[in-house]
Amino acid sequence: MSRKIVGLALGSLIILAGLGIVREVAQAAPGVTVSLAVSPVTYNGDCPVQITYNVAFKVTGFCSIKYHLISAKGKSSEAYSLGCKGAGTYKAAKTIAVTGSYSGWVAVQVTAPVSVQSNKVMLQIKCQPKPHITSAKLNYGGDPIPEIDISGSGFGASQGTKNIQVDGVLVSSKPGWNVLHWSDTSITINTTGVIPWDRIYQIAVTEGSIVVSKIYSAKFLYTIDGVNPGRGVPGSTVQVTIWSLPSAQGSYSLMVGGRVMPIVSWGGGITAKVPADAPPQDALLGLYKDGKFVSNLKNFRVMGPPKILGVHWKDCNAHSSTQVVHVWGTDFGLSQGTKQVKIGTLSGLTISFWNFAVIDIACPNNIVPRTQTYPVRIVDGNETISNTVETRFDYYLVDEWGPDLIAGSIAKVSVYRLPATQGAMTLNFNSAPVEIVSWQSPDIEFRVPDLPGTAGPLTLLDAGVIVSQQTGKYWVIK
Repeated sequence: MSRKIVGLALGSLIILAGLGIVREVAQAAPGVTVSLAVSPVTYNGDCPVQITYNVAFKVTGFCSIKYHLISAKGKSSEAYSLGCKGAGTYKAAKTIAVTGSYSGWVAVQVTAPVSVQSNKVMLQIKCQPKPHITSAKLNYGGDPIPEIDISGSGFGASQGTKNIQVDGVLVSSKPGWNVLHWSDTSITINTTGVIPWDRIYQIAVTEGSIVVSKIYSAKFLYTIDGVNPGRGVPGSTVQVTIWSLPSAQGSYSLMVGGRVMPIVSWGGGITAKVPADAPPQDALLGLYKDGKFVSNLKNFRVMGPPKILGVHWKDCNAHSSTQVVHVWGTDFGLSQGTKQVKIGTLSGLTISFWNFAVIDIACPNNIVPRTQTYPVRIVDGNETISNTVETRFDYYLVDEWGPDLIAGSIAKVSVYRLPATQGAMTLNFNSAPVEIVSWQSPDIEFRVPDLPGTAGPLTLLDAGVIVSQQTGKYWVIK
């Protein structure tokens, strides 16, 4: 009987296996323990410092270990892996370059085949980066004797026993040279006799007399301190102030907008002319040598012909003997010179102000508003040198009371060249006609609307068309 039962049992197992019902019993993951040793655990010196993690794994069988390094600061390294062919001890070493300071524990975290953490190792790392110079520039600061501004990192919060060496000589040993400022990222030194561009200076940071940084080779640009004027027409003269300018021009030139400027004089500054073939443009001006600019660049406008953009009254008072017309535009020139502004065929015009963009003209009372159109242009001698703007001047209202109007009262405005009769003209307050009490050129008397608390401008209209400037805002009060 027992053999039959065994046979039946084996047969059943075979059937169940064929049906895929029998499962394999899972084997337990091999045991893993991990220990960590770190070298060095204390450090106080220059950066970077190499920190080595020596990791030992003990395993009970074949496995693939995955792990990473962790710290008390919550940071984690990239994931590492190690294959183990059987039971035993396996070692790994990882070296990391530390460029800063760290105080706290580090450990190893295993994530596979099991989760387990190593012992914690305390580190005390104080890493001071080596001084590193990234740039050195001349800074004149409006003074002909420049300073050198040095930028970089790791200089230290204060100078201490450190110094700057220029061409192998400590600054403290160079007459007229000294350290003015020292911080971790910038150093400023006072200088004498620095030659821009034609000389290369070797600059380094020292600790005492020992060089502790890489030597930085500095070739300084010239500094253009001023360009006067900052714009000009072709052929006009420009004064350029350049600090430490060599006494002789040699192979230097002055460029603007890609064109060489003819030199008038050289020494203590440069006098040059805007190139005759320079087109109108906003250009860059700089000192040029060896196929490149060797100075900072200044903005300069090469001017074209004068261009009038607008004409209007600046001041117009019916009780004054002269009126002022305001012309605005571009490229009028720094001063009037021999130029004149023509307003139609009017005579007696006097220029009261002139610059590159604005001209003010005092006129006798001979401009007729609205009914006449005047061609306005700029001439030089008998030649018209600007565009012509056809201008019709509006009437101009002048008040005699200020910003407040008393509701229901009688107020008055004066209007230059006001027509003798009202005709279809109206005076509007805040876009609504007001009651005209008296119309006697050049004055209009009107009744202020009985609308306390309202505000708005006054305008003059002719048959519904605005024919005056819009005044400022007036307030109606009780």
